[in-house]
Amino acid sequence: MRIIFFNHFHRGDLFTHKEFIRHMKEQMPDTNFEYWHFNHPKVNLDLMIPLTNTPHQLDRNVTFYDQGEVMAVNTWIGVWGDIFAKHGGVNLQSLYESWGQIYAKLGLKLHDDPEEYLPSVDYSFYKIDNVNSFVQNSKRKRILICNGKPMSNQSFESDMSSVISKAATAYPEIDFICTKKISTKALNILFTDDIISDQEIFVGPNPFWNDRASNTCDLNEISYLSTHCDAIIGKNSGPFVFCETKQNLKDTSKIIVSFCKGSNESMANKVNVQCNYKHVTDHSDENIVKTFEWVMSEL
Repeated sequence: MRIIFFNHFHRGDLFTHKEFIRHMKEQMPDTNFEYWHFNHPKVNLDLMIPLTNTPHQLDRNVTFYDQGEVMAVNTWIGVWGDIFAKHGGVNLQSLYESWGQIYAKLGLKLHDDPEEYLPSVDYSFYKIDNVNSFVQNSKRKRILICNGKPMSNQSFESDMSSVISKAATAYPEIDFICTKKISTKALNILFTDDIISDQEIFVGPNPFWNDRASNTCDLNEISYLSTHCDAIIGKNSGPFVFCETKQNLKDTSKIIVSFCKGSNESMANKVNVQCNYKHVTDHSDENIVKTFEWVMSEL
């Protein structure tokens, strides 16, 4: 049998469901798996599923294409509109129920505990030497800030440069590591681009949303860096999604802040998290400042 997973959308959409695919592979060892998407092949490299095509000829609103020995499975949560609406967004509950439908179609059984499907990364598949060197050479407190623009309006657009700069001045003993570069002369404001130094450019066909024709992808390396940070602050998009791993959510020493529209749009929603987790829905400048101050007080 041949199963083709396909997804028309962004990198976070390829990350949240990966443990469902991993479990499926375990139950179907004789099946050939492929993925069709528009993103960098590194996104889910540790799944060991080849990127063989793009889904440009497939309808993003179709759940399955069943041709007997060949089945195409749409992994975009949005195609399950009723389930998505029932649970209020992309969270473990909506993923568990939608993948339950996929598993039933294939005659498979899910784990009884949804938390078995919290995303994980096998970092051995990625180039993490630069991160390791950075971590070994600095024993300072670290705050990772995912401050880029969300792709799908999950949060506000500001890069928080003013707040970050003021926090860095007030707390010179802490390193503030940003995923999007801002203008600064502060020595304790650092950037993931400089630490990771990813050079693996992927050139592929333009997706319908056409936001990048040529790109790198260091999201899994950022995820690895997050495991060595004391706090993670971010918008519920992109790099932040890759940091909401089972490892981080279950880390009692970690502080995580999600700037989101609602808790039900978070992977941590209704999950037994063991980190110090805060959903923040008030994105006013004043409240963002207060949130940063809270994080510093908790370190």
